[in-house]
Amino acid sequence: MKQTLKISLLVGLLIPGSVFCQIPVYVSNGNSQNPFASKITVGSTIREIKYESTLKGTNYLYKDWVLADIVFSEDGSVMKDQLTKLDIKNNLLEIKDNDQVKVFNANQVYSVVLKLNADTFITKKAINVENPDGFLKILYNTNSSLLCHYSTKIKRANYNVALDVGDRDDEIVLHKTYYAFMKGNLIKLENTRRKLLKQFQSDEKIITFINENKINPKKEEDIIELLRFYDTN
Repeated sequence: MKQTLKISLLVGLLIPGSVFCQIPVYVSNGNSQNPFASKITVGSTIREIKYESTLKGTNYLYKDWVLADIVFSEDGSVMKDQLTKLDIKNNLLEIKDNDQVKVFNANQVYSVVLKLNADTFITKKAINVENPDGFLKILYNTNSSLLCHYSTKIKRANYNVALDVGDRDDEIVLHKTYYAFMKGNLIKLENTRRKLLKQFQSDEKIITFINENKINPKKEEDIIELLRFYDTN
């Protein structure tokens, strides 16, 4: 009698759907208590689900809407306190007006001043040059000016399966290119010290300043110091 009771309890534990719950976890196939029956064998393998890569990042300089004052290039008209986004990838200015979004090409814009931090962006229309397209942030502006041009690049996925390191997804990343506006000319600055020295090789004072101060053309504060020196000498 005791043995029968033990067997009954064992069956009840192995078939939870029939005793304890309404939805069976599995269906018993008679005497066998193997929930997966013969589906899994010694030669069975478990296949990993293939990872579906995505494109991370954003086309926008700021992902959120920010208040700005906008001056248009065609007629000089001004729009104040507008919710805006700068689409760097496509060189577009977006303006949110109630529930509508109005889109302008960068060439239609003269300047954008953000209320959040007073950052000022201009386009090629403001300095009357042919290139580059898109938006340039003013970093320094006295006798000469330092401008940062924004664009985007795709950083490709570099995941190493064997080492389980790297990024699985491609990503949109922001790319900066620095320009100096000097004596009415827009000059694209080189991004290594060696090339920058060659670019200013005709000016001995500039060469000495770059060398003595170890100017790094990838650092905004270094280039600002360079232009400040240029303006005072």
